[in-house]
Amino acid sequence: MKKAYGRRADPSTTAVPWTRKRPAVVMAARILATVAAAAGRTHTFIGARHRRIKRRRGTLKALVATSRAILEIIWTLPSNPAALCRELGEDH
Repeated sequence: MKKAYGRRADPSTTAVPWTRKRPAVVMAARILATVAAAAGRTHTFIGARHRRIKRRRGTLKALVATSRAILEIIWTLPSNPAALCRELGEDH
């Protein structure tokens, strides 16, 4: 029986599902993590949020949460032309 790396759909089957991430997804995640780390050093709302999460939950969870917030902003602006992007500031 082959050794399974990842989740199986049915434990009784011997087929191993494809669990490897595509290179573009890995590259996008690395870029977002770099952007999130850089945003954590700024005096903006996202930077303050990153530092707050980092203090409470740790560095990796803060990177993921900040990356997701940045990705939501990137998705919202082009998909909704009526959306306004306003910097709330570090004190918000």
